[in-house]
Amino acid sequence: MSWWLHYKDRKTGEILKVERFEEGGTYPVGGLDIAEVNITYNYGKYFPFGRLNKKTGKEALRLINRFIKRIEDKSICPWCNKKLIRDPDRFLYYCPNTKRFKNSGCPFQETDLERELGESDYWHPTRENVLRVLKLLKSWFGKNPNGIVEIH
Repeated sequence: MSWWLHYKDRKTGEILKVERFEEGGTYPVGGLDIAEVNITYNYGKYFPFGRLNKKTGKEALRLINRFIKRIEDKSICPWCNKKLIRDPDRFLYYCPNTKRFKNSGCPFQETDLERELGESDYWHPTRENVLRVLKLLKSWFGKNPNGIVEIH
């Protein structure tokens, strides 16, 4: 499963032109030059892509910049900004809210393997993979802040 994100002109409703890229779960050989990207649901543990729907580029950019800053700091939870705790027995890092509140707390957990994988596999929800997509969107929204995001 995945999100299809389209960045459109607010007046005409047409998908905006962008520099050619080869990101996302599906794209034609040689890449795309329109602002349309497929993002795996796996990345939802790092960033709430669905929250971008119906936002202008300017609004989406504020959200993306905040999360990029959080995700780049590997010592904090990208969701709630708490310092991550390492559990050596289970080989993972977790948000202290997860343990403190059980079912109602922050859902964030990151395994040591995810930290090591980096960019090796698109489908793994690693910080590096999510950052790559967020930086792509940041470039689109920064060049045309008046567009509108549509997610299906």
